[in-house]
Amino acid sequence: MIEVCHNLFVGNDTDAKNVLFLDGWFIVHDCKEPYHRQALEYISHAAPKTAPEYLIAKRE
Repeated sequence: MIEVCHNLFVGNDTDAKNVLFLDGWFIVHDCKEPYHRQALEYISHAAPKTAPEYLIAKRE
């Protein structure tokens, strides 16, 4: 993981998994397979454009 400026880090999937449950960390994930499909819970080749979270999914 690389700190690109104070408290802003860029990393890969492994880095995200390592900090996922730490207090004070938030993750912005550029979704690729399989994460996008899992997050939006679709099974087709592409996300349905009518899905309410087609462009963004905000989770607790």
